[in-house]
Amino acid sequence: MSVVGLHMLSQLQTLLMIAKHTDASVPFRNINVMFSGDFLQFAPVRNMALYSDVIPPITDTNDSKKQIKDKNTQRQIQYRVERALWTHVNTVITLTRQMRVEDPDFLAIQNHIHFARLSNTFLKLKRKKSIIPVKRVQLRFVSVFAFATHQCQGKTFDRILIDLIFSPERRRNEVALPYVPISRCKWLVDLVFLRDFPLLSIQIKPTQEQLSELVRLNTINDITKDLFIDYNSQF
Repeated sequence: MSVVGLHMLSQLQTLLMIAKHTDASVPFRNINVMFSGDFLQFAPVRNMALYSDVIPPITDTNDSKKQIKDKNTQRQIQYRVERALWTHVNTVITLTRQMRVEDPDFLAIQNHIHFARLSNTFLKLKRKKSIIPVKRVQLRFVSVFAFATHQCQGKTFDRILIDLIFSPERRRNEVALPYVPISRCKWLVDLVFLRDFPLLSIQIKPTQEQLSELVRLNTINDITKDLFIDYNSQF
């Protein structure tokens, strides 16, 4: 769901309305729709994320009239409608079992990167691998390819080489920048860094919008558990 934006969700709603011939005010036309994803991965391109605060607070009283006018534009109104559609999701189940990573130490590192809680321990662990010059008479050809971090999201690799030195031209950094590429392989031993990097590269914090959405979903998750307590007791 991280790459699904508010507009795409609205398009899904429209298609369901056409297919079911139901009232436009009924969310998802009474069809059970299942969403899954990680909101701390990359947000959708050229679209607003599902957790976006579509009504940002006014911070400058001198500019309040302009902000109020901007909020009432057709696009902003549409964003609010689409955001309201997402908040109609009323059943949440938090998946806690990691299906990709098989290395428990590597998994702990990824969980810490998720919320920018990683210390120098990771850097010390990374620097244990010495760089040794090697000379070979014959080179074994291995099929490799390179791509940007957005393109690797959702993929799993046996081995991966990444660079955590981010471009200074980026308008803002996001927690997905280190988290997504680092979490593409199963074992820490299969992860190699192109060059050394500062600790700040893996201490990027989630935005307040992301944290607020996670709190909201966790609250619904607790409610869901209570609703299905009899079912949960069977497992």
